[in-house]
Amino acid sequence: MNLIMKNKILISILLLCLTSTSLWAQIVNVKGTVTDGFDNSPLPGVAIKVKNKSVGTITDSEGNYAITADRKDVLVFSFLGMNTEERRINNQTVINVVMQSQSYMLDEFVAIGYGTMKKSDLTGSVSSIGSKDILKSAPISLEHGLQGKIAGVYVTQMDGAPGSGISIQIRGANSFSGGTDPLYVIDDIPFEPSTAPGAVSSGSQDLSQGNPLSSLNPYDVESIEVLKDASATAIYGSRGANGVVLIRTKRGKVGKPKIELNVNTGISTVAKTLDILNAEAYARYRNEARVNADIYDANAAYLLTNQLPFFDVFGNRVDYYTPEQYRNRSSDWQDMIFQTAVTADATATVSGGSENITYLVSLNAADQSGIIKSSDFQRYSLRTNLEGKLNSFLTFGVNTNLSWTNNRFVRTGSDNMAQQGGVIRSALRYPPIYSAYTSSDELADEWYDASNPLTYVTTQKNDVSGFKTVLSGYLEAKIFEDLRLRTRLGVDYSINERNQYLPSGTREAVAGRAFYGNSKYSKIVNENLLTYHKVFNKIHDFTVVGAFTAEVGKSTSRENSVSGFMNDHLQDNSMQTARELTFIRNYRAKSTLASVLGRVNYSLMDRYLFSAALRADGSSKFAKNNKWAYFPSAAIAWRVSEESFLKEVDFVSNLKIRLSYGQTGNQAISPYGSLSRISGVKYPFGGNPELGFAMNSDGLGNDNLSWETTTQYNVGLDMGFFDNRLTLTMDLYRKNTESLLQSVSLPPSTGYLRRRDNIGSMRNEGLEITLNAVPVQNKNFSWDMGFNISFNRNKVLSLGNGVQNQTVNDVSALIKPFMLVVGQPIGNIYAMKELGIYQTEQEVIDHGIYTSPDMIKFAVGEVKYQDTNQNEGEKGILNDNDRVVVGNSNPDFIFGLSQTFRYKQFDLSFLIQGVYGNDVINTLKYNFESNLGQSNNTTWKAYNNAWRGEGTSNSHPKIIESNKRVVYFSDRYVEDGSFLRLKNLNIGYNVSLKKNSLIQSLRVSFIATNLFTITDYSGYDPEVNGFGSDPSRRGVDLGNYPNCRTFSLGVNAVF
Repeated sequence: MNLIMKNKILISILLLCLTSTSLWAQIVNVKGTVTDGFDNSPLPGVAIKVKNKSVGTITDSEGNYAITADRKDVLVFSFLGMNTEERRINNQTVINVVMQSQSYMLDEFVAIGYGTMKKSDLTGSVSSIGSKDILKSAPISLEHGLQGKIAGVYVTQMDGAPGSGISIQIRGANSFSGGTDPLYVIDDIPFEPSTAPGAVSSGSQDLSQGNPLSSLNPYDVESIEVLKDASATAIYGSRGANGVVLIRTKRGKVGKPKIELNVNTGISTVAKTLDILNAEAYARYRNEARVNADIYDANAAYLLTNQLPFFDVFGNRVDYYTPEQYRNRSSDWQDMIFQTAVTADATATVSGGSENITYLVSLNAADQSGIIKSSDFQRYSLRTNLEGKLNSFLTFGVNTNLSWTNNRFVRTGSDNMAQQGGVIRSALRYPPIYSAYTSSDELADEWYDASNPLTYVTTQKNDVSGFKTVLSGYLEAKIFEDLRLRTRLGVDYSINERNQYLPSGTREAVAGRAFYGNSKYSKIVNENLLTYHKVFNKIHDFTVVGAFTAEVGKSTSRENSVSGFMNDHLQDNSMQTARELTFIRNYRAKSTLASVLGRVNYSLMDRYLFSAALRADGSSKFAKNNKWAYFPSAAIAWRVSEESFLKEVDFVSNLKIRLSYGQTGNQAISPYGSLSRISGVKYPFGGNPELGFAMNSDGLGNDNLSWETTTQYNVGLDMGFFDNRLTLTMDLYRKNTESLLQSVSLPPSTGYLRRRDNIGSMRNEGLEITLNAVPVQNKNFSWDMGFNISFNRNKVLSLGNGVQNQTVNDVSALIKPFMLVVGQPIGNIYAMKELGIYQTEQEVIDHGIYTSPDMIKFAVGEVKYQDTNQNEGEKGILNDNDRVVVGNSNPDFIFGLSQTFRYKQFDLSFLIQGVYGNDVINTLKYNFESNLGQSNNTTWKAYNNAWRGEGTSNSHPKIIESNKRVVYFSDRYVEDGSFLRLKNLNIGYNVSLKKNSLIQSLRVSFIATNLFTITDYSGYDPEVNGFGSDPSRRGVDLGNYPNCRTFSLGVNAVF
C-alpha cells in the first residue's frame, strides 16, 4: 500500500472518530424522581417520553426513572389525573419533577361549567376556594366553610340548629318571590335544594327546614367555584340568575394505596344568654303592674270578675306577691333548656391507582348534638369515585354518593307570635316563679302566650330523616387529537320523612297534635358534551363547546295531621286515636328540562381574550306560549401585563381588564304554576254535603307565563404584583331583573282572586374587592393574608300596572313591616316612629292623639308615637299610614379577613367575618316590651328603665296590667344587626415522623368557632334569618335557635 493510500485511510479513521465523539457528546443519560406536588410522595408509573420520538420509559415504585436522550430533546411527563409537564434537557443529567393534580391546581385552572379554563384566561367573574380553606373551621356542613371567604357571597343560617336550613345569596336578591338560592352543581350534576333532607313540609307553622348541603361531607370536597357574573352563569340558562356553585369532590391519584383519617371532636355552648328577671324581681314587677293599674286604670283587667285567679308555686291564690318568699327559688328556664353539646365527626378515605385507573372510597360518620336539649343531627355517608382509561382514546368515570341523615328539631322560630310559643320564646317569657315540673295545664291562663319550656325538650317531637343517593358516570372518547365527546348519565334519588308531635302542654296544641309527612324525589340527567380545542400558529387558541342536556324530575308527597288526644303517651304512634282529622293531602308532580348550549373561547397571543355563549332552555313548568327561552352572553378581556410596554415593569406580574354581558333566567316555580287548578269543595246534594271539584279561586292559569330574566353587566380588574405575592381583584356589576314572577290580584268580576303573572322589575348594583398577599415566605416562616369586601344595593324599578307600593307577606298577625315601593330597595322596614314617653297629661293633650279623660290619664307614662300623616282626616289618628322607613334588612357591606402564619411545624390561622348596615326585627323584644307589665317575664333593662314618674324615663313605658294599652310595631323593635365576629381560629402542629414510619404524616389541631361577636343587637345572635331564602322578609328574629361557640380537637393522619 503506497503512502498516499495509507494517509487517506488514517485521515478517514480520524474523521470517523471525531464524528463519533461529536455525536456521542450530544447523547446524555438523564435520571431523576417524580413526586406528587400535594404531599411530596413518589409517583410510580409516570410515563416519560422524548417529545416527537418513540423513546420512553416509566417511573418505578419509588418514582425514579432513567432515560437516554439528546441534549436538545424535551422530556414529557404524563400521568392520569395530573397536569402534563415538559422539561428541556440542555446540559442536565438529573431532572426531578413535581407533578400537580389537575384538581389541585386551583391557582392555575378553574371550573367554569361544562369545562375548565386557565385562571389567567378567564373573562368572567369566578371565585375559587380549596379544601384546605374550607376545612379550617372543621365544619359539619359545607356552607359553614364558605362564610366570609368569598366576595359577593352572603351566607346566613336560618337558625343555629344542627343541620338547619341556610340561605346563600350571590350578588343580592334577584326576585321578590321566585327563589334566590343559587344552583348547586356537584360533580357536574345539578342539585335541587328542594330534595334536601328536611325539605318535607312540617304541616304547621314551624319553620325548621332542611339544609341543601347537609348530605355532603365537607371532607369529600376538593374545590368550590362560584360563578357570579352572567358571562359565567349564562351557560346554565334558566337556573343561572342567582349564581352557580360548582362543587368538585376528591379523586384518587396514581400511586400505592393511601389511607387518610380525619377525626374531630368538640363541645359547644350557647354564646350568649339574655338577662331576664329572676323570680324575686318578677314578683316586684307584677306588684308594680297592679299598683299602676289601680292608679291609671280603674277597670284593670285583673280586677274583672271573669278574670281567672293567679296561683303561685305553692298553689295559693295571689293578688299581690311577697317577693322575699321567691328569693333563691327562681326557675332559670334558659339554663334548663340549654346544654353543653358534644360533636364527633370522622372520615376515613382510601385512595390510589395506576396509570390506567384511580379510585377513592370515603366513609363518614357525624353526630352533632344541639345546644338546646333534644336537638341533634346525624349523617352517615359513603362516596366512591372511580376514573380510568379503557384504551388510548376512551376514558371513563363513575361517582357514587350515599347519605343517611337524621335531624331532631325543637320548636324555635314560628311565624305567629300571638298564638305560637316555641322553646326560646317560652324560656324567656314564662314566669320564673313557677316550678320546673309544674304542669302548665294547671297554672296557665289566658294571659300566658307561653308554655312550660321543658315541654318542648321532653315530650315535643319533630324528627326528620332522609336518604339520598346520587349516581353518575361518564364515558369520554377522543375522536381526534383536538376533539372529545363526553356523555354523562346521572341519577338523583331522595326520600325524606317527618314525624311530629306537639303535646297537650303547649299553647299550639291544647289537646295534642300529630303530623306525618313523607316525600320522594327522583331525577335523571343526561349530558352530551362535545369539546374542540386547537392552537393555530401558536397564537390562536380556540376552545369550542357544544352540548345537549335533558332532565326529568318526579316528586311525590303525602301528609296527614290530626289533633285531640286523650294523653301524650303514644304521641304520633297512635294517630288513628285522635278525635279530629286536621287535614290529609298528597302531591305528585313531574317536570322536564331540555337544553342546547354552545360556548366559544378564543385567545389571541395570550393577550386578547374573547368568550361567547348561548343556551336555549325548554321547560315544562311554563305555559304553552313560552316553553323556550334563550340566554346569551359575551365577554372580552385584555391581559395588559403581556404587552411589551408593561413586561419591563418588574413588579407587575399580572394586569387584566374584563368586560362581560349576559342574560340568565329563574324558573323557581311549581311544575304546574302556569296552569289553572281545581280543588275539592263540598256542595249540598239530597240534603247531604257531597265532595266535588271546582276551579280554585286562587288558581287561574296563565298561558303566557314566562321566565324571570336577569341582564347583567360586569367590569372586572385582576392585578398581581411581585410575582403574584400581592393580588387584587375588583368587580363592578349591574343586574336588572324583569318579568318578575308574582301573584297578582284580579278584579272580583273575573270570579278569581289571584293568578301568577310576570310583573315588575328590580335592580342590583355592587362592588366586590378581593385582596390576597404573602408578605413573608421563607423556609421556616410564612404569612398569608386575605381580605374581601362586597357592597350591594338594590331598587324596585316597577311593580307593574301602575302599582306604586305592595305589602308583602306578614311577619305575624301583629307585625306587617315589609312593603315593596317603587324607587325604594327591597327589604325596607316600615314601622311607627317613637318620640319618647308621655311625661304629663298636658303633653298627652298637646299631642292630640288621645282626647277622652280616661285615656289622657292612662296615656301618661305610655309610648308617644309620631303622627306622620297630617293629611285631612288623618291628623290625630294613628294607623298604618303613619309608618315610615326605619331600617333595611340588607347589609350595606359584608367582609372577611383571614390570616395564616406558619413557623416550622406550627401553623395558626383565623377568620374575622363582618356584616355592616343591616337591621333586624327583634320579635322577642316586641314580646318583652310591647305590653310591659303583663304576666309574661321581661328583661332587666326594660324593668330598670321603666317610667316611674315625670322625668324618670323617656325610653320605656310604665309597668301596668291593663287592656287599655295601645301597642304599635315601632322602631323600638328594629335594631342594628351589624356585627364583627371571630368566626374561627385554627392552631395546628405537624408531628415529626421517622422516614419509614407507618404513618406518612400526622397533624393535630385545635379549632374554635364563633369565639366572640361584637354587636349592638340585644338578642341572642344578629345572624338570624327566620324566613330563610324569602328575599322580601330577611333579617327577622322569630325566637330562632341561637348560634353556638365551639371548641374542638382534630387529628389528620395519612398512612
